Parts: sequence; C-alpha cells; structure tokens
Amino acid sequence: LYDRWNAGDRLKMTAPILRLAGAAAALGGTFRIMTAFVPDALGLPLWTVYLVIDLLLLAGWAGIYFAQARAGGIVGVVLSLLIAAAILVLIYRDITHTDIYYIVVTMLSIALAVMGLVMLRIKIFPAWIPLLWIASFLAGLASKFLGESALLAFQFAGALFGAGYLGAGLLLLFGRITKPARD
Repeated sequence: LYDRWNAGDRLKMTAPILRLAGAAAALGGTFRIMTAFVPDALGLPLWTVYLVIDLLLLAGWAGIYFAQARAGGIVGVVLSLLIAAAILVLIYRDITHTDIYYIVVTMLSIALAVMGLVMLRIKIFPAWIPLLWIASFLAGLASKFLGESALLAFQFAGALFGAGYLGAGLLLLFGRITKPARD
C-alpha cells in the first residue's frame, strides 16, 4: 500500500485506500467519543449508530494495521486478526441485538492494549496513540471496581478508545506516520 520512504522519514502513501481507511478511523473515533457520553448524539437509533461506528472502526483498523504490518511481525498479525474479529462480532451484535457487548469489548480492549505495546516497540505511530488504547483498557478495567463511578470510568474508556482511533486516522489520512524501526 505504500512504495517508499521520503527524505523526512514520513510514509509516502500512494494508495488512496490507506487514506480512506484513515478517514474512516478518524470518523469512527470521533463518533465513538461523542457516543461515549451522549449515546444519542447523532440522533439515530442506537443500533444504527453503533453499526456505523463499528463499520468505520473496522475499515480504519485495516489502514492502521497495513501501515505497520511489516514491522509488527507475526504478533501484530495475530493481534490484528483478534481486533478485526472482535469488531466483526460487534457488527453482528449491532445487527442481531445479541447481548454480548461486554464480553466482546473486553476481548477487543485486551487485544488493542497488547497491540499498543507492540506499537510502542515498532514506533510507526507516535507513542500517544497506543498509550490512549492502553489507558482505555485500564479505565475499562477500573470501571469493574469503582462502584458508583463505574459508568463514568467506562465512558472515559470509550472516549480514550475513540481518541486513539481519531488520532491514528488523522495521521494516516495526512501521511504523518514514521518509518518503521526495522525493515
């Protein structure tokens, strides 16, 4: 999806599909932030809103993964497949209204946090992107132990998750990710 590195160590993206994936990630992340605190912010039925968000996140994840696929190695492949599978199950849940949200979100959050550790090592995206996803996992975990504040922690976790997607998407959209540490 890309052909070479330019002099500024920035990825020169020649495939419009990678930029479109970045736009999808940014839009999905923005909607996720909005709906973390105001689920009906978009004025549509909730299942429709979450279906749109999850479709955007899936398309966005494809771009995030392909931008770092080579440097991520087999661990990145396995984690990316888990992340994509979790999002696909969320899409299934959006359509069928099956009550599996918390199980799937937990799986997605764990996979994304571990992928965040991989991303910190390979340094293609700035550290703040994977740190947002790691913080999202920790906030979601904390929500299990906070009693009356659990909902706020869970909402904060969703906003951090969305912010990671928004940031990664904008970086892809504008071609601002860095050269891999190893080729």
